[in-house]
Amino acid sequence: MEKRSKAEKQKQLKLKNPNYVVSKVRLSIRNLPLEFDEKELKTLCQTHATQKSDEEDKKKKLPKIRQVKIIRSADRTDKHGKARSKRFGFVEFVKHEEALRCLRSLNNNPAIFTKSQRPIVEFSLDDVRKLMVLKKHMVASMKAAAAPAEERDPKEPAEKILSGNRKTRKRKKGVKNVDETEAPQNTDARVTSKRKKRQKK
Repeated sequence: MEKRSKAEKQKQLKLKNPNYVVSKVRLSIRNLPLEFDEKELKTLCQTHATQKSDEEDKKKKLPKIRQVKIIRSADRTDKHGKARSKRFGFVEFVKHEEALRCLRSLNNNPAIFTKSQRPIVEFSLDDVRKLMVLKKHMVASMKAAAAPAEERDPKEPAEKILSGNRKTRKRKKGVKNVDETEAPQNTDARVTSKRKKRQKK
């Protein structure tokens, strides 16, 4: 109860700030087991976000999750040498209804972990300023990734064609120059040979 009341106070305090908004698809999950990792958390949330009717249909796809993150300590490690979990994390769904279904199924459920360690699940509070910065970075990275593909495809063949045309032109010019330089030499030789024959006669 202490953890829940503390979390609720922090939430109410942040909501007074206009820069914070309640996310529709991102869940904050507290009171996780110490050894719980991202893969286990994702499987847990997908299972509890699935409707009972969907569970019977084996071909039905699991709910899509964009991101799973467990907050870890920077200076403490567990027995495996991995950064130690702070026992809370975030799960971001694609659809609001799936996130809501997961929240209702997991929150304060004694059958998930233990009776004394029940998950505290709620929609997370997002900082609008951070979301705007993140959105700008994503747009910039998408443009940077798309730009080379757009530039290379049309330009590469054109450059090859131009370079090929330049080479053929140089070769043709070279052939013409050889013919022009050799032609006067041949005509001069013929003229001189005719003059010598006339002189002998």
